[in-house]
Amino acid sequence: MKTKSELVNIIYKNITSDKKAKILKVYKGKYALHKIKNLFFDDDKKKASKWASKWNNYEKGQSLFIIYSYQKQKNKNIHFKFVIGDKDDGSVLGEKHRYDKGIELMKSI
Repeated sequence: MKTKSELVNIIYKNITSDKKAKILKVYKGKYALHKIKNLFFDDDKKKASKWASKWNNYEKGQSLFIIYSYQKQKNKNIHFKFVIGDKDDGSVLGEKHRYDKGIELMKSI
């Protein structure tokens, strides 16, 4: 997975190189932004639009939303990670949930 965003490439490489992590879904570009807005804001479209206006169209086009499972000893969690922007001024946002709750959330977005 290669984009022009250095930050996106670094985060993606870190996740894929971790043997305890297993990628379940990857969304790119404006579709990634749409999915993360559904996760963070559910039905509040006004707040979601205001939040998304922080970035320009180019940054939105380079964004990445990764859903992956992570096994730590006996516990398995689902991680939601959204990466947008460049290395200098980018953002990495995320949530972590128990596996069963994470799968349920993944289906709802």
